[in-house]
Amino acid sequence: MDNPFTKHPHSKGRTYWHHLRFSSKISLAMLASGVIFLIHAVFPFVPIPKQLNLEAAALRLIKWNDDKWY
Repeated sequence: MDNPFTKHPHSKGRTYWHHLRFSSKISLAMLASGVIFLIHAVFPFVPIPKQLNLEAAALRLIKWNDDKWY
């Protein structure tokens, strides 16, 4: 019987732990950007750090997608 926790990671040539670490990294990066954007929405005078702006986030996601770690 296929283990639902390992089926997807193994189909990508990864272990469950590699997948967990990679997915968590993406999740935390997107969460940080989201929190900053929410703060900026309420307080428009708070600048968005360059490393968390939309362009940087998009480039980071494209790079991670190109790395084929998922």
